[in-house]
Amino acid sequence: MKCLSIMTIITLLLITQGCSNQAESLPEPEATIQVQNDSTLQFNRVEMKLYQEDHFVAGQNGMYADGSIISNGDTLRFEYFEEDPIKFNAETKIELTLYNDKQIVDQRNYNINFNQSKEINLEVKDEG
Repeated sequence: MKCLSIMTIITLLLITQGCSNQAESLPEPEATIQVQNDSTLQFNRVEMKLYQEDHFVAGQNGMYADGSIISNGDTLRFEYFEEDPIKFNAETKIELTLYNDKQIVDQRNYNINFNQSKEINLEVKDEG
């Protein structure tokens, strides 16, 4: 019985020590692009494609986990890291496609330069 108690205590100490070790911190993004919906468009997914020197270099999709509509005033954040195949000192064309389920709602193009800012804010506004 005494042996079982000692083993239980040792096991608890090992588990506690393992949980107390600090996990490696996540790397900071090299650049962040925020897409804010300032429109009346109804969409639930944003597809972002980045092009440099007329070549596709990176792409991401953003949506809510439950698939709900990205409402007016909502913002999605896209992060890019040093490991991504992006030249952070080059002109970049962004192709933004807005979807409601599988149907394309709208498509927009933006030109940005990460040299000017590592935090880029794009607004989707009603046209006209």
